[in-house]
Order: sequence, then C-alpha cells, then structure tokens
Amino acid sequence: MNKRSLQGKRVLITGAGGGIGRALALSAAKRGMRVAITDVASDRLGETRAALPANDKDVKAITADLTDQGARQRAIDVIESEWGGLDVLVNAAGAGAFGSFLDLEPDSLRRIMEINFFRLPSCAVLHYLSCVTEPTP
Repeated sequence: MNKRSLQGKRVLITGAGGGIGRALALSAAKRGMRVAITDVASDRLGETRAALPANDKDVKAITADLTDQGARQRAIDVIESEWGGLDVLVNAAGAGAFGSFLDLEPDSLRRIMEINFFRLPSCAVLHYLSCVTEPTP
C-alpha cells in the first residue's frame, strides 16, 4: 500500500494543549508537517509548543476559544495569511461533564454542545471557505 507523503502539508489541530491533540501535533511535526495548534488554555498550549520544533516558520500556536466564532475566524486568518491555507484540519478539542445529565446546568450543557458539536462544522466550513477559489462559470 502506498502512503502519501505528509512532508510540508499544513495542518491545524484544535485541542492541542493535551491528550490526543498534543499527541497528534507531535506526530505531525515528526512527519515533517507544518503544524498549527490551538487550545483555550494558553499554558497547556505553551507546553505543547515547547515540545515541537523551535522553527516558527513551520509551527504556529494560537490561543483561541473555539466556541467563539471570531476566534475561529482569527485562527484560520493567521494560517491563511502566513501559510496560504490548510491541507488538513483535525478537531481534537472536546469537553465533557461528570454526573447525571439531569443535574447539568443549562450553561454547562450549552458549552459542551458548542465545543463537541457546533464548533466542528463551523471550523470545517471556515477551512473549506479558505480553500475555495473563484467559482467556475
């Protein structure tokens, strides 16, 4: 089976401050990808950034609360202006809660749904729109 080369491909990984997002960022960098990482926790994002190559040309760390449409757009704008777009988008950010669903506060449920559900198509649409060129007549 032929493997496609990831060398030089541009990837945005959300939730890269820890867990799966951090592991994916480290793996992508090892494979020669240009890695942009986001997380709402700037300290955890900084830890991941410190574990990546020091080269600022191929690594971007963007602190962003992706439940905020403006923050999503700013992250895409940075990548678009500095790298000319994305090749891969990985939505690894997620949220959860402990306890009974019936005991959840409405604001907690709303934040969980925003992070785990609504953010995903929004990031994907922003990524898609950054890739689209002039419509074909």
